Amino acid sequence: MDGAFIERNAGEDPDFFSLNARLSRTFPLGGRARAEALAEVFNLTNRQNNVTLNGNFGAGAYPASPSSTFGQITAVGDPRSLQLGLRFRF
Repeated sequence: MDGAFIERNAGEDPDFFSLNARLSRTFPLGGRARAEALAEVFNLTNRQNNVTLNGNFGAGAYPASPSSTFGQITAVGDPRSLQLGLRFRF
């Protein structure tokens, strides 16, 4: 063996942070009928979360010459999104 090993936890992904929030309010309509208005926000901080990296080292000699695309971002999470809703109960 040549002694070149990949160290423990070397394949960790980048940090991921997503803050979601929901607000709702119920309004009586008379009798048992009610309406509920709601708003939901996903990824409230609008942080770019890198979810996939290119893990293909390539044909180069480890650890000195990886592929030029090794470790590059290949997919990101969804940006901030808002969802509005209205629910009727009767």
